[in-house]
Amino acid sequence: MTVLDEKNARLAAKWWADRLRQGAKLDHGPESMTDMFAIGMGAMLQKSAAKGRTEEQVQVFEDALCEELLTHKLWTNCIMGVDYHPQPIFERAAEKAGIKLSGACLPWKTHMYLIDGEIQVSYGYGAPMKKI
Repeated sequence: MTVLDEKNARLAAKWWADRLRQGAKLDHGPESMTDMFAIGMGAMLQKSAAKGRTEEQVQVFEDALCEELLTHKLWTNCIMGVDYHPQPIFERAAEKAGIKLSGACLPWKTHMYLIDGEIQVSYGYGAPMKKI
């Protein structure tokens, strides 16, 4: 069992907060008509949620997520992620920031890992791991 150090907690929190700032990739697998419809609906939800957020709230989310990560005990190398819905660690940070997270605010099928002391992310369905 381990917890993240300050540097990695800050790096991880910033990466997720940047998805709120810049918009999250909604990628959940091979394309089909159903997938295109889901991505289109997700994009509309994402845009609507972004209109109700301020940069100050996103910064509070980032800081709160960092604090959560500093006490979050890791049982595996997977720190956190999103399948289609945010894990509770995201929801707690969002609540502190006054942000309501929809299922499309953070990137689908995205998971973050601590590997050899470095933060790596698989950003989207079947995406390769990349160091951040």
